[in-house]
Amino acid sequence: MASRGWYSGDNHIHPNYGGHYDITPEDLRAKARAEDLNVANGTIANYWGNSRVEDLEHFLGHPHPHPDPQTVVYYNEEYRPGYFAHMSLLNLTELITPFYIGSRGTATQELYPDNAAVLRRVHDQGGIGGYVHPYGLRHRDPIAAGAGSARELPIDAALGLADFVDVACIWSDELGTAAVWYKLLNTGSRIPATAGTDAMTDIWRHPAVGTTRSYVYTGEPVLDYDEWADAMAAGHAFVTSGPILTFDVSGRRMGEEVQVDVGDRVAVSVTAQSLFVMDRLEIVHNGQVIHAVDATGDRKTIEAALDLDVESSGWIAARVLGPPQHGAMDSYLFAHTNPVFVIADGQPIRSADDAAFFVDWIDQMIDEIDERNDWNDPDHKAQVLATFREARGVYQAQVGGR
Repeated sequence: MASRGWYSGDNHIHPNYGGHYDITPEDLRAKARAEDLNVANGTIANYWGNSRVEDLEHFLGHPHPHPDPQTVVYYNEEYRPGYFAHMSLLNLTELITPFYIGSRGTATQELYPDNAAVLRRVHDQGGIGGYVHPYGLRHRDPIAAGAGSARELPIDAALGLADFVDVACIWSDELGTAAVWYKLLNTGSRIPATAGTDAMTDIWRHPAVGTTRSYVYTGEPVLDYDEWADAMAAGHAFVTSGPILTFDVSGRRMGEEVQVDVGDRVAVSVTAQSLFVMDRLEIVHNGQVIHAVDATGDRKTIEAALDLDVESSGWIAARVLGPPQHGAMDSYLFAHTNPVFVIADGQPIRSADDAAFFVDWIDQMIDEIDERNDWNDPDHKAQVLATFREARGVYQAQVGGR
C-alpha cells in the first residue's frame, strides 16, 4: 500500500499500561514494522483511574528519530475525562495537562475545561484531536453511557473542533459508532472516520498494534507525519480490521466533494480485497444501505458498482462486514471508507430528524451539567454551558427546517 501512496496508522496505542514488560520507543517501532504499520501513535495517559502517567519520559513533541522514514513512532496523548469522553491528541508539541478531569473528591473534580477547550489548545499548537472507543452496538443516552463513551462528540463536531472519530476500535463497536457518525454526517459535519486499536503492548497476550487501522492517502513516495495527519483529518482514508478498499464516486476519492445538479447521476464503484473471509460489501448513502453484494467463492474479493440519481445533497461511502476470525483480533471483520460528499445545486447537507436527535442529546447533558455543584469557579460552569448551548443552536437551526 505504501508504494501506492497509502500509509497505515494506529491513533491509539499504550506502549506501557498495566503489563509486565518495559516497552521502549524502539520496541514499539519493531512491533509496528512486524504488523506493517507505518504510523504508531503512542498515547501517553494516566493509568486507569489514578494519577500515575505512563510513558511521560518518551514525549518529544515530534516523532522519535530513526533512519527508517516509512515507520514513524510518535508519542502523543490520550486525554481522559470520564464524563466528556476520551480523545487522542496527535501531532503535539506540548502535552495537555491535567490528563483528566471530573474525578469527584479531587482537585480535578469539576467538569472544566470541556473537550472543546482542550481541542482549541491542541489546534493552537498545530495538532489534531478526536474521539476514541466511542460507542457500543446500540447507542444509549449520554448520561447512562459508561465512562469513556463519546458524550461530547456531537458538540465538538457541530463546532468544527473534533478532527476525527475512531469508528474502528477493538474496545467499542464499529456499527454502533457508525450509526452516530452517520447522523453527524447527515447534519453537515465532515468529521472523518479513523481507527485506533487502544492496544496495550506490554501485556503478553493482547491484540496487536494496528489491529484496527486507517489507511491514509498522501500520494507521496516517502511518509511524512505532518502530511499523513493532514490527509487523515481531511478524510482521505479508510478504516479496517483487514479488508483493503478502493472507492470512487464519479472520479472523486474518499473525503472529496463532487458538485452536481439535482437530477444528475453519479457513478459509484468499490472493490474490497481481504486475507480474511468477508460476508458482504455495502454501499451507504446518507446512512442507509442502498446496495449490497454478498461474498462468493473464496469470499476474499468483492466488487460493486452503482449509478445513483441525485435528489439532494448528501454523502456516499462503502463498508465491509465479515465474521469474527482469530487473526483479525476484533469482534467481527469490518472496513469502512470515508465518504465522498455529493453537493447538489450548492445546497448543504441537512437532516432535521438527525439534528433533533442531537438537540435531545445535548439537552440531557446540559441538565446534568447544570445540576452539578462541585465547580471550583462559577465562571467555569458558565463557559461549559455556553459551549454546549452554542452547539445546540447549530442543530436547532436544522430542526426548524422540518
